Amino acid sequence: MFIQEVTIKNFRGLDIDIKNLKKDFLIIGKNDSGKSNFCYAIRKVLDYSIRKIPLTISDSSNYNKGDIFIYLKIKLEDISLANRNNLSHYIEKINNEDYIEVYFNAKFSEDTLHYNESITIGSLDSKEYATNISNPLDKVLDIIYVNPNYDFEKDKKNFFKLRQQKSIDGNETINPLIKKSVEELNVSIQNDDYITGLSNEINDQEGFGEIFEDVEFKIKSDVDISNIYKSLDIIPYVKSTEDSINIGDGKSKTLSMLLQRISYNDDKEKILIIEEPENHLYPLLQKCYVKLTSKFNLDQMIYTSHSPYIIDYRKMRQILKFVTTNNGKHKKTICKTLNIDEKDYEAFGFMLNEEISEIFFYDKVLLVEGDSEKYFYNALSIKDENFQSYLVKNKMGIFSVYGIDFAPAKKILNKLGIKVLIKTDNDIFPKQRRYAGIARVLNCLDESGKERLCKILNINELTKELFKYEENETCNSLIEEKMTEITSLFKEYGVLLSCHHDGFEKDFLEFIGQADNVEDFNYLKEAKLKNLHKYIVDNKVELTINEDNKNSILVGFMNE
Repeated sequence: MFIQEVTIKNFRGLDIDIKNLKKDFLIIGKNDSGKSNFCYAIRKVLDYSIRKIPLTISDSSNYNKGDIFIYLKIKLEDISLANRNNLSHYIEKINNEDYIEVYFNAKFSEDTLHYNESITIGSLDSKEYATNISNPLDKVLDIIYVNPNYDFEKDKKNFFKLRQQKSIDGNETINPLIKKSVEELNVSIQNDDYITGLSNEINDQEGFGEIFEDVEFKIKSDVDISNIYKSLDIIPYVKSTEDSINIGDGKSKTLSMLLQRISYNDDKEKILIIEEPENHLYPLLQKCYVKLTSKFNLDQMIYTSHSPYIIDYRKMRQILKFVTTNNGKHKKTICKTLNIDEKDYEAFGFMLNEEISEIFFYDKVLLVEGDSEKYFYNALSIKDENFQSYLVKNKMGIFSVYGIDFAPAKKILNKLGIKVLIKTDNDIFPKQRRYAGIARVLNCLDESGKERLCKILNINELTKELFKYEENETCNSLIEEKMTEITSLFKEYGVLLSCHHDGFEKDFLEFIGQADNVEDFNYLKEAKLKNLHKYIVDNKVELTINEDNKNSILVGFMNE
């Protein structure tokens, strides 16, 4: 049982319609992009503890007092027979699959100055329910909500409260010897001199006997098996010594989440919503935390996060990116969906790591080949405040894909609405006699771009042989004659491709005004990253953008 579609209108700035949700998905986006409000909207419909809280004017987008509407389409998959029977009146078949549709409506009343709210379950044989009473969905579904800022004491209390109720419902009893001990403890407490003294202090007050005559009061001990759960606590201790210890926020947060997981009715279906699980957790523990939740085997798990460590591509096959737009008057949230299917995974392979994941949190990215380029841009952002300001203003990140095909990364990022720029060498591989640089980014052109490239080269179609040259040649003369036009075409598609074939080292020397220094060029080629670092440090190179280098291919994207 999981939510497959969500429509939200006029709720806290959200006006979105999302279809084909997976059983597990992750929501990313900047602060105030609507991630938490999306989760709250789901809880407003499905979680009674939230639903009974009345909406206010502030819940409408921009305080407009307009109608608020939330729609959920829930797929009934792997649901127990008992729960299916409880919902049978509302189940509909769509393409031979079972669904329940839920509608939340709220209309503002100028007379009472509050919203009139209702829940409608089903679309054919539908029934309307007030939001302050339980409905059939509450009997079969629990929403487990894990707050970014956990409350361990509250979660412990709820855990023991549930366990107490389960023991009552299941007629489970604590060992009779303990019960007898509790009764004896009550007698001992009541007969204790101090407790007896408290009773006498009440009864011996002047005028007491005249009012109560033959009545006296006794302080009674009421320790009982029924409330023994209130005296229980969860204490961490060292296994080897059994000494109690204090644990930090990270482990307390994890324990708190585990208690929430097991503090719900086992007979119900369960949807888990975890907001910002990275809070209080260092990177390695973030991975462990998400791995732990994946073992819960719940009906659906919904995450929100700002952390690349939370994205686990082997589990998280769907990512929603919330983007806030501004039309001059009001903000609006739109949703970009990335479904990572098997083809995407096979194309990009194990390069889908934490560093690549971080790219998803930017609006614009520059992809480079390797460590030398990444080092250069990192150093430039440290040395040049204007460049750093440009990156911040444009919400831009720079990442290395380590020389692999750029196209799969570009495809994935474009799905999330991220603008992609690529800086790559126009290098030639002499042994293979091919133009490796152009071949590397050829798939970054769309069909129209490839047709234009064919016209530039005056050919009918692009083939692998085109970007090679004969054994007795040093280059392909057809390509060299048109190199300026070729690189201009690629630039239109965000690919910064040098006209020369001497790689990043020549681009770097041109940037610092040493373009003709052959000795330095050969030095940088020997051990690229190591010598680049040594060269910058030893020569006290001032990495700044100025009038002479502002049109360099390394920073040419800033002029767009």
